[in-house]
Amino acid sequence: MSEIKKLSEEEIKTLTDLRTRFNNTVYSIGQVKLEQIAIQQELDRLNLYETDLISEYNKFRTEESAFADQLTKKYGPGEINLETNEYLS
Repeated sequence: MSEIKKLSEEEIKTLTDLRTRFNNTVYSIGQVKLEQIAIQQELDRLNLYETDLISEYNKFRTEESAFADQLTKKYGPGEINLETNEYLS
């Protein structure tokens, strides 16, 4: 039969402290993971927004190029002065 032995107060305190520190560390790991998930979701949202903006940018560039072609056909090669509203050829 095995003998039952009591732990000292210091040993109990050490074990309790270790368990508390372990639990706090596990909890902190979970918190970090949740923050990483939130940051990744925000990054995904920003990447989607960036993709939309790049698409808009490319659309505007295409529109601008088409309009420039129209002006070139109408007025010939040249430059636009928006301050004077003149087309300089």
